Amino acid sequence: MILGRFGAAVIALAVLALASAQIAGADGGRKSLTGEEFLVQDITLSIDCDPTRTSTVSFTASGVATGPYPGTFMVNGTVTIAPQTQAGPRPGTVAGPLTSLHESFSVDSPLGTITGVKKLTHNLPFSSSQGSCQHVSGFSTGDVTNAEGTVVDIFSQPRYGAKILEPGGHFHDRGNTLFSMSELSLDGTCLTGPCHYRLAGFDEFFTSVAPGNGHDQDINDMDDEIETEIGY
Repeated sequence: MILGRFGAAVIALAVLALASAQIAGADGGRKSLTGEEFLVQDITLSIDCDPTRTSTVSFTASGVATGPYPGTFMVNGTVTIAPQTQAGPRPGTVAGPLTSLHESFSVDSPLGTITGVKKLTHNLPFSSSQGSCQHVSGFSTGDVTNAEGTVVDIFSQPRYGAKILEPGGHFHDRGNTLFSMSELSLDGTCLTGPCHYRLAGFDEFFTSVAPGNGHDQDINDMDDEIETEIGY
């Protein structure tokens, strides 16, 4: 469910891809990360969740990267969620705004090696950046009913900075991403009887942004912090 939430946004960002690619292509043929995607139907989470207080979700994922740098990716990071007082993305769940997001990522591609960092953009609206992490009971979804367990859904639009090492040299890239991850881990009743039901996924889509003057473009930008961390 969460992995499909940003479908329209992905299409909108894709409209910008050609212009971004032309900007990158004007610099010695270097490719930006516009169109890069990390998508895998699994994720490993460590959670400390309580809707009445700040919740923490740590995550790791790996799989196939597609786009301008096809290969394999690895990510790890941590998200914190403010008290969850609003309706969540699934019936019977609640959600709160994200208060932090930090991720380290890498891509191993025949076309280059990439390392980078993502951080939560300041002042994102709740509709664009929220998390749901809670223990549930009497929960029904998909093929399982009257289930007990945990439900995690997180999506946001963090900023990224990356170092790209190609055979011909290295350069930096920055921009925005669409980020979503989810995991349902439930024990309940399926058609065949008692069952454990698990559904998990991770998805990120990149859109490069022209670097401008090399510093934060507005109060919501995170470029200076990211560049300091990865050593531009």
